[in-house]
Amino acid sequence: MIAGVREPARDPERFGGNYVRFGGMGWQAPRQYKHHRWCMDAAQVHQYHLGAALDPDRRWWEAIAVRRRSLTFVTVSERLTICPLLCEDLARPDPVIDVIRAVAPTLVVGLLLDGPQLAARWPARYASVLADDPGSSVLTLTALGMAERSSPAGHSPSRVIALWKDPHRGLQEITLARGARAVAVTAHVREVQTSTRMDARSP
Repeated sequence: MIAGVREPARDPERFGGNYVRFGGMGWQAPRQYKHHRWCMDAAQVHQYHLGAALDPDRRWWEAIAVRRRSLTFVTVSERLTICPLLCEDLARPDPVIDVIRAVAPTLVVGLLLDGPQLAARWPARYASVLADDPGSSVLTLTALGMAERSSPAGHSPSRVIALWKDPHRGLQEITLARGARAVAVTAHVREVQTSTRMDARSP
């Protein structure tokens, strides 16, 4: 089970938390807290139709505590290592991405509070980067409510809640059908052998 958790502040003088919980039968990985606050500008206020609640003339920052950065890698089997990411960690070309490239997990799961996971939007671009190097499969996932609220001018509401990208089959949009409560995604491991030839001759 991989889930995003919004934790309210226990002290009125402090901020709450936003983190990933990752666990299975009898085990649980440490909490991985969000590393970046979301800032909503006028364009996003209008995109998510929040003008009645949020003044578009102001910038709205997410009220969460930002803790020391950490990444979680869980080896489920010899062929499967999973790394969950939270929001902008997927997009920021900082040490987080460098660590992911060094470990090269089999599967990266990006939990996003974002609009529909369409092939033309930013999550697909950064998923493609990780699918190319280090060759991970990437699943990005957003809440249905956020996907449906996000309808910029000229676009209809979408129920594409997830996007799958791997080095072999490319991008695949995953839609939650009307009346459905969940989507089942089946994946299998493909063994790939790579080799490098070195030329020992002097330049």
